[in-house]
Amino acid sequence: MNFRKVKDGTGAAFDKIRKNDFIKNVLRVLINGGYLYVLTFINSVLIARTIGPKGQGIVSYANTLGGMAVHLIGGGLDLADRYYVARNKNDLPGILGNTMALFGLYMAAGGLFFLVTFAFNVTFDISGFLLILLIARVPLETIGLQMQGMLLGLTEVSLYNRSKRITGFLYSMFVFIFWISGVISPVLVLLSAFIAYLASFGMMLFALCKRCAIRMNLNAGLFRSMLPYGFKSYIGVLFNYFLLRSDVLMVDYFMGKYQTGLYSTASSLANILLTLTSSVALLLTTRLIELPSEEARFKFENRIICTVSVLMAFVVLAVTVFSGWAIQVFYGMQYKDSAFVFRVLMPGIFCWGLNSIISSYLAAVNQLNITIVASAAAFFFNLVLNYYLIRRFGIVGAGIASSLAYLTDVAIRGIYYFKLYKGCKK
Repeated sequence: MNFRKVKDGTGAAFDKIRKNDFIKNVLRVLINGGYLYVLTFINSVLIARTIGPKGQGIVSYANTLGGMAVHLIGGGLDLADRYYVARNKNDLPGILGNTMALFGLYMAAGGLFFLVTFAFNVTFDISGFLLILLIARVPLETIGLQMQGMLLGLTEVSLYNRSKRITGFLYSMFVFIFWISGVISPVLVLLSAFIAYLASFGMMLFALCKRCAIRMNLNAGLFRSMLPYGFKSYIGVLFNYFLLRSDVLMVDYFMGKYQTGLYSTASSLANILLTLTSSVALLLTTRLIELPSEEARFKFENRIICTVSVLMAFVVLAVTVFSGWAIQVFYGMQYKDSAFVFRVLMPGIFCWGLNSIISSYLAAVNQLNITIVASAAAFFFNLVLNYYLIRRFGIVGAGIASSLAYLTDVAIRGIYYFKLYKGCKK
């Protein structure tokens, strides 16, 4: 073996990475995601072992309701903000001003919603203070996602990573404090999340105001021009979220909080693996928009698809082999059923990872109609499968339904992407 050639080749590869801003930014987001993965895993173990599957089910159910509220009122708007800021960074003051006006409306709507639920004694199957925390968190999380979209549109990866680290660190710190004090409960877990979101919200707002030189403004014309793209993004992301989270609600409805806790543990751990693809997808749309031609976009996209496919296949295979042992060791024997569900979800997670990469291309070239069709078809397919499979096979049936639905989604988008690619080559 010629070690000099190996050394020179390795050095050339590192030089290429060092000079490529896209690769450097992806690695930064990936490393940040790895840090958050460790924190999330530790939190998950502490919470699961302390409050048990039933308490875990309550937390998962509440988070699912909150996430659905976020996506109902503002899902996909972060994609629109990223798209328009990436196209013209001078639009940032108007986009930020419009976003903060929406924040005021969301807060007012949240207050009104609380008064209505209090007056008619509607609890959504969760305790009163838990409901208050959810209502207060929804506007923060919704606008926080939009501000993250702006940071990515500006390619401010370090600020985006910092916002995620603040959320993860503060959430972990408060969970640990409550755990070591012996008082941890579903309410305190949600309170920890609320404080973390509030701090991250403040940091991002300060950073964006500084970037705008504190001259954010309302821009009705810009808002109207963003509506078509924003509406398509909204519908697509809404169906995506329902596809990813409807299984938790259906397990809760058919099986109860205990089984929901077991299922949500498996699905949450499976979704963490998507850190690999989401790190790429977050930056890929902006990068594709900046490329000069359709041919250059396809060339770049195809390289990313091949690379991510190989990496995801390796990761999925590795965690499938060791998941059964790891879940029982870290979470305890009461979560042993979660291990098999986790393995059932792995083919679907591989498909969803590719899905996010293809979706980034479709978002970059404003081909959002197909994302709506694919997400809607997969969502309704998932509902039908869950209805029959959960009642027959329990939480394992929910895992099978999710994997098949994710496969359906990526198949539709992949076929459309291939058609676009063939059209470009002619």
